[in-house]
Amino acid sequence: MDALVAMGARTVPKLIETIRKAREIVASSHCEDPPSEFCINTQAKILQTRVVMVLGRIGVIDALPVLLELRSQSELCPLRCEIDTAIKNIENAKRTGRSESTISIATP
Repeated sequence: MDALVAMGARTVPKLIETIRKAREIVASSHCEDPPSEFCINTQAKILQTRVVMVLGRIGVIDALPVLLELRSQSELCPLRCEIDTAIKNIENAKRTGRSESTISIATP
């Protein structure tokens, strides 16, 4: 995770794609064959939580839309707690002028 944070804003598009495709990613590589819904759901939330942590540390405002969307779908911690923390970190970076917005992210 530290390496992704160090790479900065250029990783944000792939991180956002990972959040959106988390279920597909874990179903194809992290669960038994055939994958159970429990495994897919659990592993997808773990993956999303880790990606959210990275996005919050990078602090790029372009990540806010996907974080807000994910927050509306997530009620339980640790994912919801990490989403709230990431949004707060990005908003603080924006207020203090430490956030960047140098990339273009296409939304589906």
